[in-house]
Amino acid sequence: RRRRELNLKGLELLKAPSGKHFVRSRDPDGTLHGVPGQDRYGYFETSPNIDAVAFRIVDDEDAETIMAAIDDMDEELRPNIFLLPNGDAGNGVGYDDMLCGSGHQCGGIFEYGHWVNGGVWSTVEGRAFLAYFRTGRYDRIRKSMLNMLRKFVSTWRMDAPLIDFGLTPWFSDRDINLTIDAFALAAAILRGLFEYVYGSEELTLLP
Repeated sequence: RRRRELNLKGLELLKAPSGKHFVRSRDPDGTLHGVPGQDRYGYFETSPNIDAVAFRIVDDEDAETIMAAIDDMDEELRPNIFLLPNGDAGNGVGYDDMLCGSGHQCGGIFEYGHWVNGGVWSTVEGRAFLAYFRTGRYDRIRKSMLNMLRKFVSTWRMDAPLIDFGLTPWFSDRDINLTIDAFALAAAILRGLFEYVYGSEELTLLP
């Protein structure tokens, strides 16, 4: 219990100055990575925020605050319905703190809109579904699932759309794609219908 309390207390150090969301990381000197509007590292990082909501790391009030912050950046974070893993630090670079530099400096698969820098990961979308369920954003789930069915399932292109901000499968030169990641959305719908809250002495089922 003490370890859990210390961990939760430490999370306060990873909140953006606005208090509305979590950052990606914190340097030893206190510099935060993942604060939109900063001159450097001014992107939004999706995973720590949707995970905090989906897995009930934060309470209901903070969960709504985090999801509202994501909604406020809708055009940037959901340009093609699916939720991107990160926003843009400025000038279309995506990340500006990769080992090789920014998206422009690194180039290739590290350009913004591709792979880990702004490409869509189906597993991230699945966890976003859990966050949507918790906060009552059912229309987001519907739009995303329809996008998967119409654009990828119906054309047999069920690979993670890691190119062009979620428009194109990673192996775009193949006629048929299938990865287990693509089933994350459907699996998250089933999981989201019945949320399990684990306690030390009980299991609570939330329909």
